[in-house]
Amino acid sequence: MVLVIGGGLSGCTVAATLSERGIPSIILEKSGQIGGKVRSYGCKASSNCNNCGLCLVGGLWDRIESDKNITVETNARVLDIYGKRPDFTVSFSAGGHEARISGISAIAASIGFEPSSLSGAQDQQIEDLSGVITGLELERLFSKRKKGTVSKIFPEGVKSIAYIQCYGSRDRKLGSLYCSRVCCAYASRSAKALRFLHPGISQTFFCMDFQRIESPRCYEEMLDMGIEFIKCRPVRIEGAGKPRVVYEKLGGAGLDIREFDLAVLSEGIRPPADADGISNLCSLMVDADGFLQPVRDDGITVLGCASGPKKIEEVHAESVAYARNLR
Repeated sequence: MVLVIGGGLSGCTVAATLSERGIPSIILEKSGQIGGKVRSYGCKASSNCNNCGLCLVGGLWDRIESDKNITVETNARVLDIYGKRPDFTVSFSAGGHEARISGISAIAASIGFEPSSLSGAQDQQIEDLSGVITGLELERLFSKRKKGTVSKIFPEGVKSIAYIQCYGSRDRKLGSLYCSRVCCAYASRSAKALRFLHPGISQTFFCMDFQRIESPRCYEEMLDMGIEFIKCRPVRIEGAGKPRVVYEKLGGAGLDIREFDLAVLSEGIRPPADADGISNLCSLMVDADGFLQPVRDDGITVLGCASGPKKIEEVHAESVAYARNLR
């Protein structure tokens, strides 16, 4: 029996892959359902696949919930872990009851990540949240779209969109100077899909730089689509209803202001909220950015974004490799 702490993409992929090998597992998920944040993500295909990674997830949640090799406990919290490989004992609470399981041969800590909070301190000031959505909210809009259709996700009144990159990443006030790596990927794929679904909407990226997504020409391809890039970190977003992005012109030539119908905050990946608690229970360390450090060979392994920012395909590949190689 393998214990999987966290029932998001990584944890569910581990459990499903272990089941293929005939190895049972138990997933302890702190929320009311498995799937984590990825369950709210939407396909970003246009006329072609934009490689958002969601095809890797197809049917995973249903498979987990119907697999007799996998036990799922939701609203669960790990209370204690003791013993050592290959005979850990774990006590936990779930659904108003407490339980203890012995004979755990290995533990996968896949507790995910937190998005950047709108209420937290940021380098960028936001004076009014009307007309502003987060990257996760944009994902939820895409998730309502029927796959393979040209269904609209915005009302007709939306004619211009601003993407504010690195929101919550590379931010001194938050102490998160690292690059989250995923923001450019999901924002650019969203922009390509929106160019297909809403060809009349103008789209502008405010970014310090732009990470390579797929091909070396990804940036040039987006320029060819008419998507605009302004190299800067906005000072603030002001105005109610129609957000106005205030930013510094290149070369320090003063401030400029652009008004949009909608502003999307491309959130970065923050350390999981319960990283300290799990690190204490599992005798792990956290790095300077607050992420759990990958483990020594003691039977407890950190997977997914719990150890740092990763893309969907990276989380999937890492989780499959762990489950296939587990001895």
